[in-house]
Amino acid sequence: MRFARIRQAAYGLPCAFLLALILTLGQVFFSTPALAFSCASTTPPTIHAGDAVSAVVTLHTTDPNESGEGEPVSCTTSGGQVLGTVSTYEVPRPFQYTATTDGETVSCVFGGEAPDGDESFDIQYRTGFHVFNLTQAQKSALTQIAIYSGVTSGALWTISGLCGLCNGLIVTIPFCAPCAAITNLLAGIGALGAGGAALLACDPSDPNFTVIATPMSPSLTPLTAQPPLTQPMVDAFNALLTNEEQIVGVSGAILTSINRAQGAADAGNDFWQAQQMQAAQQYEGELALLLRSEVLWRSNLQNALLSDGFPRIQIAPFDVFVFELNILSGFPSSISTLLAQAGADAAEIEAIRQTIVATDVFAAAQAFPDLLTSSNLINALSTAADALAPPLDCSPAVASPARLWPPDHKLQPVSVQRVIDRNGDPVTITITDITQDEPLTGGGSGSTSSDATGVGTATAMLRSERAGTGDGRVYHLGFRADDGKGGQCTGTVKVCVPHDSRPGQDCVDQGALVRSTGP
Repeated sequence: MRFARIRQAAYGLPCAFLLALILTLGQVFFSTPALAFSCASTTPPTIHAGDAVSAVVTLHTTDPNESGEGEPVSCTTSGGQVLGTVSTYEVPRPFQYTATTDGETVSCVFGGEAPDGDESFDIQYRTGFHVFNLTQAQKSALTQIAIYSGVTSGALWTISGLCGLCNGLIVTIPFCAPCAAITNLLAGIGALGAGGAALLACDPSDPNFTVIATPMSPSLTPLTAQPPLTQPMVDAFNALLTNEEQIVGVSGAILTSINRAQGAADAGNDFWQAQQMQAAQQYEGELALLLRSEVLWRSNLQNALLSDGFPRIQIAPFDVFVFELNILSGFPSSISTLLAQAGADAAEIEAIRQTIVATDVFAAAQAFPDLLTSSNLINALSTAADALAPPLDCSPAVASPARLWPPDHKLQPVSVQRVIDRNGDPVTITITDITQDEPLTGGGSGSTSSDATGVGTATAMLRSERAGTGDGRVYHLGFRADDGKGGQCTGTVKVCVPHDSRPGQDCVDQGALVRSTGP
């Protein structure tokens, strides 16, 4: 391998930890055969017309660079439904269809170049009632992250070899211990994140459905600045590391919530099915925000590295191919041991190895640190964030009207507007609470026992009044939005009753101090 491309020996350490950094997100979304096997059968089940069927197709190979050789499979059902094409090896591709005839199964055939005999595929099935909390669009978006994260990870594993992990050629003795420690930590989080890949496959039933999952994010020791690592490099790296730790935890919580929703559905428990579905949707929204942040943190790290003199490292397709050949019969014991210590079992370690072996070497031949923000990966992250964003968004909501005048002590109707439903479904608004920042009685505020009604309805009735000696009254309207299809969000909007009508006069919000509907 061409170690001469590295300009400074001291950069062996950054090469090593930045390799593992990219593995983090890659393994979070890698879809491994081992995970898919746990929740589906390769034996076609008894299928009846009208059944909802989940079929997960996975291409396998023993050949390096298989994803770059143009040997995809096209899949259809025996009833004539066209499902799609699978071209990336070792990344399960989920399909969903409704059987139109009894016994309608899936068949796939190789296309493109003639297969050379080292390719195969399996099809896993599941039928019956399914809690498909992740839609086909969401699963497809996550599959794209798996594909492009896999390409990036293959590139970084190769760069690790070029940098020389503590082999005495590139990294000097003082760097060996921190290099090994960082590789341990970040390879470990990569393996822990592999569980998120099952989001792409199917929804196994979890009988522990009366417990709401909480994100269990790994906590890794952050980097500290030491030459050649500058403080801006370390700060940017640690911010990205924290975001990826959270991605691991939230991805696991989504998976657990979906599985428990399925368990509740199988048990006929509608209440806990709804609770678990609501939890899954909440975590999907959190994951969407984390994926958007991932784009920002990756860009920040790239800029910090280049600004502080980190050398660009260009790898060639041959470099990637050599690395794939080197792991063709298995990972080195050092990598397997690290992954095992991080919690990965033998099947998961092997599935990760198979994914990297099949990586398209031409796609992986990129320059570092530019590949941190490769257009394919950034687009995949943004698309997945859009797909996972909650169907309902209460953050743009406003009160209508947002200002009451004159202060004549009369009740005025106020509604909540601008709640966004991404699917275009009709939204029902329910007022859940009304508070204000002034007492119910006092100078200029009348002497009524309540200043608002409408809790439990779609419209609040607010009294147009304020204290004569105050700074204007602010009402706080808490509300819930519901699309009738499981999508919900909550929020608060404000209404101002200004002290007077002078231009520019506004209210000073003292907080939600008093319940407007009275004691």
